[in-house]
Amino acid sequence: MICAVIDLGSNTFHLLITEAGFSNPLSFNILHRETHFTSLSAGGGNRIPEDIYEEALKKIKLFADALTTFRPDKVKIVGTAVLRTATNSLAFVHDAEKILRHPIDIIEGLTEAMYIAQGSLIHQEIKTGNHVILDIGGGSTECIYISDGSIKAIKSFPLGVGVLKTIYFKNDPVGQSDLKAVNRYFEEITADWLSTISGIEIDSIAGASGTFESLENIICGKSEYGSHVTPISLESFEKLYHTILSLCEQDRKLFPGVPEKRAVLLPVGMELIRFFIQKLKPKKLLTTHYSMKEGIALSLTD
Repeated sequence: MICAVIDLGSNTFHLLITEAGFSNPLSFNILHRETHFTSLSAGGGNRIPEDIYEEALKKIKLFADALTTFRPDKVKIVGTAVLRTATNSLAFVHDAEKILRHPIDIIEGLTEAMYIAQGSLIHQEIKTGNHVILDIGGGSTECIYISDGSIKAIKSFPLGVGVLKTIYFKNDPVGQSDLKAVNRYFEEITADWLSTISGIEIDSIAGASGTFESLENIICGKSEYGSHVTPISLESFEKLYHTILSLCEQDRKLFPGVPEKRAVLLPVGMELIRFFIQKLKPKKLLTTHYSMKEGIALSLTD
């Protein structure tokens, strides 16, 4: 059986096509993977800008071509934060469904977080100890506390980097007034959830988002997609944080290891990670490769 998952995220669209056998995550067979940066959240989550709308549909046509080629037995297509909030999201979904010839399920934040948790738990390192999974998207950020393989606390926050960039990050390089304002917002939004895990010793903050992928590229070099995790020391993160936030966008694009399309939003994601580091005081950071789309793929093979 061949399964296809399409994740229409607020910044990035993902396609994953696998063969049955995904229940054995160390040996599952990936037939095709495809990722396109679309930046649907560039309008602040309120509306998909018209030029981005049209470009995103072109990327969806590429996914449709892949579905035609591989002819999967099961297809699951989900949309997340911006497709929940944008005023023209219904029109976009309608146009996308005509191209894909499959329905698109606009999932709620907690459903998204559950899929992320299930995908993250494929990684053996996440199955023991206390871990907080961060999935930083363009329109929302999902946080999951996992203890010895069990999901203990789960939340979806309106902390997407595309939306935050539009509202708070007005200066380039980032200004101290921007950082103070956005951290006040972080405090307000996350206080109740953080109180539920207060006093717990956290082994790691782990993430598979674009920001974490960028950190892995810069600090460790690009690693192969798979069921392994990559540790990042807190010292390395802190040093890189100060460097990246001191640079203007053009200089960030030239910085070794920074993916060009991530340069605009990288300071936002790093500020959010730093906030959670300061609150949770983890022993280390981990980058993971499996997240929502892999969690959905697992559900298709049940």
